[in-house]
Amino acid sequence: MAPAGAGSVGLGVSGRGVSEQRYTVTVARHSGDLEAHLPRWRERRTQTDDGLLTRDPDFAMSFFRESHPKIRREDLWVFFVTRGAEIAGCVPLFYVDWPLECSFGEITLARLPQRRLLLPFGDVDLPDEAEAYDALFAALAGAAGRFDSIFAEDVGTGSFLWRHVHESALVRRHFRISLPQPPKPHSLIRMGASLEDYLDKWSPRTRRTLSRKVRKLREKGELELRRVSAPAQVPDFVRSAAAVSRNSYQYALFGAGMRDESAEIRTLASVAEHGWLRSYLLSSGGRPCSYMIGYQDRHKFYYIDVAYDGGWGHLSPGTVLQYLVLEDLFAERTPEVFDFCGGHGEHKVFFQNEQHPGADLLLFPRGRVRPALCRAAYTSSREAGRLASSLLERARLKGPLRRAIRSASRIVGRAGPDRGGAPAGGPGPTEATAYPDSDGEARPERLSP
Repeated sequence: MAPAGAGSVGLGVSGRGVSEQRYTVTVARHSGDLEAHLPRWRERRTQTDDGLLTRDPDFAMSFFRESHPKIRREDLWVFFVTRGAEIAGCVPLFYVDWPLECSFGEITLARLPQRRLLLPFGDVDLPDEAEAYDALFAALAGAAGRFDSIFAEDVGTGSFLWRHVHESALVRRHFRISLPQPPKPHSLIRMGASLEDYLDKWSPRTRRTLSRKVRKLREKGELELRRVSAPAQVPDFVRSAAAVSRNSYQYALFGAGMRDESAEIRTLASVAEHGWLRSYLLSSGGRPCSYMIGYQDRHKFYYIDVAYDGGWGHLSPGTVLQYLVLEDLFAERTPEVFDFCGGHGEHKVFFQNEQHPGADLLLFPRGRVRPALCRAAYTSSREAGRLASSLLERARLKGPLRRAIRSASRIVGRAGPDRGGAPAGGPGPTEATAYPDSDGEARPERLSP
């Protein structure tokens, strides 16, 4: 359960370990008095005026209300870091009931109950100063009896947060650090001046291949890319996207995807009301075949979720969707950056023109039995999985096994009542591209709203 009681908790912390308190941390909770602190949070956003939706209190509230098939959000803790009378940063963490999965590749072996504090997007609104970060982690250490782990999503290895977690004596004294996966490239597209400039990253042959994929899908019927940004568009979009999701491999294999349409509508409508929603539905001959959920702020487009109907897999609907979305982004309200967000995949690598390494971080509080047992079981399963993966790789069986598992999941999905209007007579679920035509996620959970 989330901690009971209302009201904020004041924690005075000296980053240098001396009596002078340079930074002070106050914790406000949604279950308590967060409402009274929202004006301070909004004041901070007005002062910084950086246009980042990931730091906006209204975005955090939309995220908190979102329904997720595996993660139950129970509370929202906001850490206000102050220096004297000045607010130096506001860090929202989501108190969630989210089992820790011990898995082998795409097969889950066990789920361990976990109460986590979740930091989505790996973004921290703090000054790049060790004292400020130590103040935050000292406050977290003081509340360690109320959670089992901290999960920071997709933290850049060059970020101040990454360096501080690995170098701070205070952090290491209070937490054990685990990496669910080794650092992998975080894919970006630096949009540049025009679509033509971006396409120059590929050879003429690759550009012709992309054009051919678009043409093949268009031959099945009129090709329509629908942009969704207004609240009134959300219900129809969610109903169509949910039908696609139910026939995706992620839905059958991972238990991911759109499973609560009413909650999805509420979340996306709230995001749309603030002007952040920019999502897409691709249809061929009036039949939806793929979708992308995306958000956009002043600087960046966030690639939140994507799926395609497995019955259309031989026509590369994911690749075509990505290409047409880029056309639309270059045509209107072009962001500076297209951010593929967390997870690594060959699809993202294919379209990227910039990357930096990043990884999820798991921090387990020291000195507590339950977090220690969870960490031991999780670490053992990860090591066993890495060993088995290495052996399969050497035997050249890893790729065929992954494809067999995903093909089986698509067959299971197509055996259901909703076929999603896929074209008849298709050659089956095998993707006809040189890379997985999907979101390519190594981590099935969609953490972001």
